[in-house]
Amino acid sequence: KIILDPILESGSLALLYGPRGVGKTFLAMGIARAAAAGESFLGWRASRPHDVLYIDGEMSAIDMQKRSTRFGPSPPTLSFLLSNLNEGPQLDLAHSDSQAHLMSRWGCPELVVLDNLASLAGLRRGNPERWSELQRFLLMQRRIGRAVLMVHHANKKGLQRGSSRREDLLDLVMSVRRPEGWTQADGTCLEIQFDKARNLHGEATESIAVRLENGDDRWRWHWGETHDPRSVRAMALHERGRTVRTDRKSTRLNSSHVSE
Repeated sequence: KIILDPILESGSLALLYGPRGVGKTFLAMGIARAAAAGESFLGWRASRPHDVLYIDGEMSAIDMQKRSTRFGPSPPTLSFLLSNLNEGPQLDLAHSDSQAHLMSRWGCPELVVLDNLASLAGLRRGNPERWSELQRFLLMQRRIGRAVLMVHHANKKGLQRGSSRREDLLDLVMSVRRPEGWTQADGTCLEIQFDKARNLHGEATESIAVRLENGDDRWRWHWGETHDPRSVRAMALHERGRTVRTDRKSTRLNSSHVSE
């Protein structure tokens, strides 16, 4: 059963990682909202609304609400579980008691987003690499037919933090990075690459250039399929009133789209 075509289906285990502050949470929220609303996001489409649970281990409720409302009203099938509002034991998905407690509370979500691994697993012993315990939890979700999207930080070399052996279990691994030549004035410009895509083929595995426009009424995503990461900078230059021709470092965008 497809949840967000073609990247997520029932039982899918996916990872989205990148440097701090690059916009991983914005992307994860976009995926969650599209799946919950039965809409499209960056060309990925949900044919119907799905029950989605977004679990965040760092952000305050106020900040999460502010971010969410900038994209419009949340779909009724999208729920949030924020650790800073948790009055019970600390949530640590590297331990079976936390796993059982969480699953007893969350109902029957078809997609669960874990944002992020550093704040949701391996906290009690200060060891975020308790992968074997977390792996059992993920395999349980796969058997049930529940999809899981995990958000994770990159290390200083741009690779996912910790051991890469977790990729053996995963169906999809997406890395996020800023484009070449990016500056603060460009805003949220990203390139999404597929490090591992077990069930994707052809054009579906091509990198995606993305920019988030902070409009007055609502934030909107601009995206294009490209082989050149510098094209996301071209998007930013264009929206700042500069043409690609005026900046020799930029290149043309092969195709451009807008997604709310």
